[in-house]
Amino acid sequence: MTTHDEPTLEHPGEPAHDEGSALTWSVGAVARRLHVSPSTLRTWERRYGLGPTDRTKGGHRRYSESDISRVELLHGLIGRGVAPRTAATLAATHDATPVAHPTPSADVHDALEAPQLFAADVFTSAARFDSVRLGRLLAAVVVEVGVIDAWDAYLQPALHHVRQAVVDGIIGLDAEHLVSDTLATELRAYVRASPDLDRSHAGVILATVDDDPHSLPVVALQAALAGRGVACHSFGARLPAGALANVIASVHPAVVSLWSSSPKEADDHVWQVSSAARADALVVLGGPGWPARMHHESAARVARPVNLAGTVDVVLARLADRTGE
Repeated sequence: MTTHDEPTLEHPGEPAHDEGSALTWSVGAVARRLHVSPSTLRTWERRYGLGPTDRTKGGHRRYSESDISRVELLHGLIGRGVAPRTAATLAATHDATPVAHPTPSADVHDALEAPQLFAADVFTSAARFDSVRLGRLLAAVVVEVGVIDAWDAYLQPALHHVRQAVVDGIIGLDAEHLVSDTLATELRAYVRASPDLDRSHAGVILATVDDDPHSLPVVALQAALAGRGVACHSFGARLPAGALANVIASVHPAVVSLWSSSPKEADDHVWQVSSAARADALVVLGGPGWPARMHHESAARVARPVNLAGTVDVVLARLADRTGE
């Protein structure tokens, strides 16, 4: 016998013999599930219109999983200090399809079936500060899909999804930092686990320019090159121009790859330093910060690839040229 406080299989509004069914929940069951009082749920429904949308054949109002997902989001946002009416607006427009909130017990490999599932799982794990699952998700996509395809198809969309959620006030900046730091950790682990990297030339320098805090694209490039058997000198974020000059003078690199996400002037001192590389070097400018034309012409060749795959291609081509010289 089914009580009104338990989930029930109903297909509201359809004949009893219809084969379709959906799991729905009573007010009391949802209250216990979310650890709030039934009166709180009724208040949220009355004030914000977030309540049960289904009915049983007997006329009892029931919450669907989508209804619960929206109410759960409202509850979580209020708990994080978001104004209730703002939280309600965000929750009301939330895409609460079941796939948007994978269960924590689900195999992480299920999320690799589609980039949308992966992005939703990363978002959910970040919102819950579930660093263990987050690490497993990010490690799995890098290993199974490959760094380049994972970056373009899975990781960048997931990062964008998380950043947009921060902008919208759904999650905090702390959750975004957790995702970025965990991804950097997993990408570096991938590099360390890559066997037999070619260190015969060690002629690739990777860095983010001195005032730019974003190092993930540099770490992703290092991992992508490691996947192709190439070792790099990677210096992460905010490498001062003077330090870059010292490295170039010491290593005589075949490739200097510089990332800038913030706007740079055409006569920027970092460009002046990199332009001092030898004539047989390739300077790769990545990120949206570089102007279309630089004032200081370089003896080195310059490439401006538009994505990670293109960057890997030009680096490998330059290394192949140097090997044949």
